[in-house]
Amino acid sequence: MDSPMVDRRRFLQQVGGAIALAGLSGSTLAACGDGSTAQKSKDVAKRTAAVKLPTYVEYKGVQADLPGTADGIVPGFLAYPENPVQAYEGKPGKNGKISTLGTMYAPIPPGVGKNTYWQELNKRTGFDISFSMVPDAEYTDKFSVIMASDDLPDIALVAGAAPHRPELLAAKFQDLTEFLSGDAVKKYPFLANLPTDSWRATLYNGGIFGLPMPRALTGGCNFVRQDIIEEHGLTAQPESFEEFHELCKAVTDPKKNRWALGDAHGAANFIRAMLHLPNGWTEKNGIFTSANESEEMRKAIETVTSMLKEGLFHPDTFTAETVKRKEWYGSGEIVVNFDGYSAWPGFVTTYVAVNPKMKVDGIVAPGFDGGPGSHAGGGPSYGVAALKQGSKARIDEVLRLANWMAAPFGTQEYMFRKYGLPDVHYTLKGSDPVPTPKAKLEIQLPTGYIVDAPYVLYLPGQPEAVKTWHAYQGRANEVLVRNPTVGLYSDSQGSKGGQIDEKLTDVRSDVFQGRKPMSAWDEGVKEWKRNGGDQIKKEYEESYAEFH
Repeated sequence: MDSPMVDRRRFLQQVGGAIALAGLSGSTLAACGDGSTAQKSKDVAKRTAAVKLPTYVEYKGVQADLPGTADGIVPGFLAYPENPVQAYEGKPGKNGKISTLGTMYAPIPPGVGKNTYWQELNKRTGFDISFSMVPDAEYTDKFSVIMASDDLPDIALVAGAAPHRPELLAAKFQDLTEFLSGDAVKKYPFLANLPTDSWRATLYNGGIFGLPMPRALTGGCNFVRQDIIEEHGLTAQPESFEEFHELCKAVTDPKKNRWALGDAHGAANFIRAMLHLPNGWTEKNGIFTSANESEEMRKAIETVTSMLKEGLFHPDTFTAETVKRKEWYGSGEIVVNFDGYSAWPGFVTTYVAVNPKMKVDGIVAPGFDGGPGSHAGGGPSYGVAALKQGSKARIDEVLRLANWMAAPFGTQEYMFRKYGLPDVHYTLKGSDPVPTPKAKLEIQLPTGYIVDAPYVLYLPGQPEAVKTWHAYQGRANEVLVRNPTVGLYSDSQGSKGGQIDEKLTDVRSDVFQGRKPMSAWDEGVKEWKRNGGDQIKKEYEESYAEFH
């Protein structure tokens, strides 16, 4: 794997193939080839644009130590509130059964018969919940098989911008508009507490076709080992590329098994931000232009290629996977590591816990020649949790469970869902839960892929780390650039985007490693446009026009 962004592209490509094989009829998957189909598609787009999003009703039962803002900064908590409030009266279920399908990024926990947490989850919700837990690398194939069958789970994670996604949702899953649109959502107060932006990911076919999993808009992060940089008397917040370059040269010491960087594509993303490159696409008066076509992209590639020749990257940069780069960062083999913003808690709990001298921070890109740079924002939702079609009573039952799962930080329900039972899965240090060994075995159920509570910044027992995390978010938000395609749909992006993006990334890798000249990138971009890039652009422009 090349970088978190490249990994995601590959995932979207794979999910695209899965949905294409999902057993939908030829008529259901008809392309917009004739006028009547094209007109129908436009009519659906207009209805989707007119959908009334769920009314936002903020939960005010818990106050943050570090407040969030309306423009995307999520709140931070220095400790878990003492005496957490009970937010839900009674149980959402009455001994019914609910099946779920979700991905896993951790080892599969023990089954319900040997899992105290799972048993207690069923007891507290009043449901017999079954989890089909699929390792991330296998999710595409499993999803394909299940979608092609008639045995759908009650709730299924649909991640990525897959081809024919609207048709898949319409054919297999429930339109939730009458349950959640506008004030209807108030029946489920914790779903009403989810950020409005996150709901935009669920809009398809003129309706609301799922539940969101809110994420911070911050997106990626160029993590730095603040402690190592301080040892060299340097600043972890360079004010130009020249200062960043000097930092990289200063910390690189192969004799000590240390390099500045470990991900060429991640470094290119960071330098792109220095050059104010668009976040995927730029939109002006409804016209979209891909970042791939810009001169700034060429300069970013040339800059990284030069840094590779200087020996500033780990020698296994092009063969290591994401997990290995995390280990390099934790051990200090690399000092700078581009990763998703949500990786912050993992670095603190995994590495700072055994090395208290380690300091995790992030660099917000400065301008290449000085002044402010930019920061590419992320999507407001991880994916969509779609509900199998059913009677009104059945849909209401499943939504009651989702509402319980969305109980926010600071409540008893959130405390249990994230940390389990006291004296079994955690002990308290002050008011903060400290996980026991049993927690690592049992509580990794994918409840967050049914729906999730609003994203917050919290690290048990690490208040200073939360302050650093929140401060980074504030710096990034000052220069945040959103992707203008968020909330739009391109069928070609789902069916071809992953494939043509990966092929272009391979060309970039060849240029980085000196196997091809820079002119190969220019030819690669032309091929990318011919093989689908131009069609994706056209579809985004059409989708944008319907929404505006």
